[in-house]
Amino acid sequence: MNKPLRLLQVEDSEADAELLVRILARAGYDIHRERVENAAAMRRALAERVWDVIIADYRLPRFDAPAALEVLRETGQDIPFIVVSGAVGEDVGVETMRLGAHDYLLKNNLTRLAAAVEREIGNARMRCQQREREERLVKELERSNADLQAYAYSVSHDLREPLRMVSCYVDLIERRCRSQIDEQSRGFMGVVTASVQRMNDMLSGLLEFSRAGQGGRPLSAIDCHLLVNEAIDSLALEIRSAGERISVGPMPVLLAWEGPLRQVFQNLIGNALKYRHDGETPLIAVSAERQGEEWRFAVADNGIGFEMEHAERIFGVFQRLHAGKCPGTGIGLAISRRIVERHGGRIWAESAPGRGATFYFTIPGPALPAAIAEDDLFFDEDVAGEPEPVPAGRA
Repeated sequence: MNKPLRLLQVEDSEADAELLVRILARAGYDIHRERVENAAAMRRALAERVWDVIIADYRLPRFDAPAALEVLRETGQDIPFIVVSGAVGEDVGVETMRLGAHDYLLKNNLTRLAAAVEREIGNARMRCQQREREERLVKELERSNADLQAYAYSVSHDLREPLRMVSCYVDLIERRCRSQIDEQSRGFMGVVTASVQRMNDMLSGLLEFSRAGQGGRPLSAIDCHLLVNEAIDSLALEIRSAGERISVGPMPVLLAWEGPLRQVFQNLIGNALKYRHDGETPLIAVSAERQGEEWRFAVADNGIGFEMEHAERIFGVFQRLHAGKCPGTGIGLAISRRIVERHGGRIWAESAPGRGATFYFTIPGPALPAAIAEDDLFFDEDVAGEPEPVPAGRA
């Protein structure tokens, strides 16, 4: 039984088109074909029917194979494209393959035409199956993420209720039995209250992590200079309390999700504030530079730093290197990583004990106009200088 073949030919010679049909028919194909000679006819044919393969002459009087490839690319269809020509040389054939053709043959040597058609149809079928698998996987991941968020919300809500009861009853005992409670017992109750609050904070962090990076809306042009300033404004009390100086270099305008990206800046600047040296004026430098097809941001500080062996661990959920010395739940860097990766970027840190740390992250995308001038934000007029970022050698 012959194999059905829907063939679209980009060819100005009916005789040459018939030659290809006879060769494929002898190879066992039952051919339904259409011949086109220009871009308009090719667009119409691609819109009206589904094709198994396109065979194109390299050069026609008003059309050619590269132009036909561009028409096919415009439609978004994945159809095997084979160039057959009497004039194509090796260099032209290689260039055509680079533009997207799947094979090229000379008209005076068509012995492998049927094999090339069969091979490329099989490859297209495998690509289609791979896309279908990827689409199913994406849907499964989206469903899994939705289930995870719902579960995190449920757990957070359900666990908060007994915590509220513990907190209320501790407060009730303290108010009703104040005169009967000694200092040691009062201290025990303080430990219980603090533990309840920490558990509440961890549940809030877990819920926040489950929601992190879910853009929802389309990407929009974001002025990162304004975003950094908004993050700094939200930390103004901590910055003034620490006598901090923050320098902000020129920032780009790029395509991103505004709220999540602001949270990344806020988390990284807040992290630098948290892990500062006691008795030393903290300095923070926020910068950005274009690197190839992406923007690389850096938040550098002169804080206590850490050993590089912990550089990956700190991005884990509830992971903290100085749990007894600094407040927090250990969720901020995990959230930042999730947001950055949702944007298609990456995040990492470089540090040394006592020499501060630099947190880098990248956001891919075009260089949009209107990069903004740098700022220096002083909260202590006696401070000069800014921290030097740890040299970037690891990506």
